[in-house]
Amino acid sequence: MCNCYCLFCNTIKSESVASLLPKRMDCRAISPKIIQRKWIKGQCFEEIKDYLPGYVFLYTDEPLRDFRALWSVEGVLRLLGRREEGYLLNGDDAHFADMLYTNHGVIGILKAYEVGDRIVLTGESLPGFEGEVIRVDRRKGRAQVLIHFDEREIKLWVGFDLIRKAPYACTE
Repeated sequence: MCNCYCLFCNTIKSESVASLLPKRMDCRAISPKIIQRKWIKGQCFEEIKDYLPGYVFLYTDEPLRDFRALWSVEGVLRLLGRREEGYLLNGDDAHFADMLYTNHGVIGILKAYEVGDRIVLTGESLPGFEGEVIRVDRRKGRAQVLIHFDEREIKLWVGFDLIRKAPYACTE
């Protein structure tokens, strides 16, 4: 599936929108998730949370010509992108959507390495997409990454494991 779209939905409806769309049309729909590390009483736990609540990514083999199936789903508010371009995502937004598709809708614990005193994400961490590490909490194995999506900068905290060094291991 190579055509990427993004719907902005009522936040509490995004999961239902993502599950209903493939039943109404030939597509794959993703309501993105992120695995975050959380520390309780000195122990690390990994937890799956909604990432970008309200956004649903839609992937189709053929470009959409008729958008009525989208508007008939309760909770859909708008399509990202430009009408004159058929609402297809492009640029950083398309790269981000491709990365989500490659990772089955989940941003997991990322792989990183050290360059001097900086932490750098490996190419496979966010395939086909660039994210800049702007802050690091080495003790908790988390990094704040700056990404560009929907014509704005978004900062997200992600778990990371250092490669070529002892990784931050979580035990559940």
